Amino acid sequence: MTDDGITLIDAWEVPEDRIDESLARWRERVGLIHTAPGFRDARLHRGLHPESRLGLVNVAHWDSVEARDEALAHPAFTASAATAAGYATVHGGWYQVAAAFRTERIDAKVDDASIRSPLGIVPLQPFGTYTGSSKRW
Repeated sequence: MTDDGITLIDAWEVPEDRIDESLARWRERVGLIHTAPGFRDARLHRGLHPESRLGLVNVAHWDSVEARDEALAHPAFTASAATAAGYATVHGGWYQVAAAFRTERIDAKVDDASIRSPLGIVPLQPFGTYTGSSKRW
């Protein structure tokens, strides 16, 4: 694998009335594996509309598929994951970065006017004073 590692993306079909339970179980499972060698981070995204077919989307970054497989072999992890088998269908796969783009933003204040600018560009009025600070998103 490259220094970028690999990305696991799982889209979950979960009934709306089981979303909160699924969130709790996800937190439980991440709590079990977050210190495992090769684990980088994980984020669980919730659909904005209850009628969305895919109610949750998990995005996790690992050093390698092997590191993830070893971590997920933890008995408590497999027991927790098995609880969702009766009500959730998970569609997922492994991905590597194919292309990327990042926008830099700066929040600033010029003569008491707030400005949020992409790409780090802060327009200044003639003789304006910059009183903001750089903030990355």
